[in-house]
Amino acid sequence: MHKGSPQDPTAAESIPAAPFSPMQLVTLGLALVMAGYLAILVGGFGKPDSWIIDDKGQIAFVDFTALYGAGRLALDGKAAFAYDWAAHAEAMSHAIGRTAQQFPFPYPPTFLAVISPFAALPYVPALLTWIGITLALYLTTCATIVGRWQGAVWLGAMIVTLANIIAGQNGFLTAALMGSGLLLAPTRPILAGILLGTLAYKPHLGLLVPVALAAAGQWRAFASAAATVMVSSLAALALFGLEPWLAFFDNLSRFGAEVATERFSVTNKLQSAYGFLATLGLPKAVAMPVQIAFSGALMVMTAVVWRGAAPYALKAAFLIVAATLVSPYVFVYDLTLLAIAQAFLLRHWLSVGLGKREAIILLAVNTLVVLMLTIKLPMGFLGCLFLLVAVLHEVRDHIHLANLLPRRAATA
Repeated sequence: MHKGSPQDPTAAESIPAAPFSPMQLVTLGLALVMAGYLAILVGGFGKPDSWIIDDKGQIAFVDFTALYGAGRLALDGKAAFAYDWAAHAEAMSHAIGRTAQQFPFPYPPTFLAVISPFAALPYVPALLTWIGITLALYLTTCATIVGRWQGAVWLGAMIVTLANIIAGQNGFLTAALMGSGLLLAPTRPILAGILLGTLAYKPHLGLLVPVALAAAGQWRAFASAAATVMVSSLAALALFGLEPWLAFFDNLSRFGAEVATERFSVTNKLQSAYGFLATLGLPKAVAMPVQIAFSGALMVMTAVVWRGAAPYALKAAFLIVAATLVSPYVFVYDLTLLAIAQAFLLRHWLSVGLGKREAIILLAVNTLVVLMLTIKLPMGFLGCLFLLVAVLHEVRDHIHLANLLPRRAATA
């Protein structure tokens, strides 16, 4: 028997095993990134422009302040005043104990039912509870879609995780609902429709969902989503009355007009074709028609992809990226949806073999998202666009391979 042959009991000792596999090293590195986020949050207490408490001992004003103020008004029986900018600012000021700037509440009354229970708590516990629950839902969704617990680490390490925590925004909830709904659509369409219908509090991010479901013939999920929107709207009407709905629709036009101006200095924060072109200096009269044309193209592509024979994970990834790009009003915290799109991509890639090309794609997307926080240019839009092209490339490769296989079988 030769030394080192498979039968040699000493052969295993001749080649030392690597202490960590490449995937384990990646997981460890990204876990350290997440630990860094925690260090940034904890280390920021009591410093200027901190996460919760600044150097003057004052509670910091963040996006969650607007959510809390609206929820507090709803609990006080003044739900319609959530859409009165002056009354809303007064509620926010009372919540944080100092004067708050006007910061509109753009969500429909259905979302008041979601945020009101948190507003029953004092402000800081409410903020921590809100972030804790929605972050847990988000990370669980990422891990479930990928099919490995490591998915929570791989995707939780995206910079938008930190950005969403600091803002106290609803990006985690949005991503969890979209991801869970699409994951369940093929097997549990009724529950999937309920989850997707709940996304109606952000209608601009759900515009393509009915297009996709109809194109795929998933009518049970479609009907369930529509019924959820109707039932939740009627429930909000029963809880808060008609006035909040009238105020909400009246507020929409004002909010849209204000965001399109520089009053809130947000043009460079809009991670959309419109925001990107406007930041580059193109007139808004040009940037908006380009956005509308692009949105129309995305609608057509969504119908084509979902009607086709691509793997479901690729369809879901495409829909999520397209849903992020279809609206002109997409902010940094909305890009948590990119993590869900990447989760579906990883689900597909891990089933067929994850290679260097796939790793480079994910690295490039997340590098562009990081850059958006360091330069005043909507690089998140470029990250979305790059990911959209990558998904379409995967869809094309699958269709090409599917067309070749019968021919190969016939000539074998």
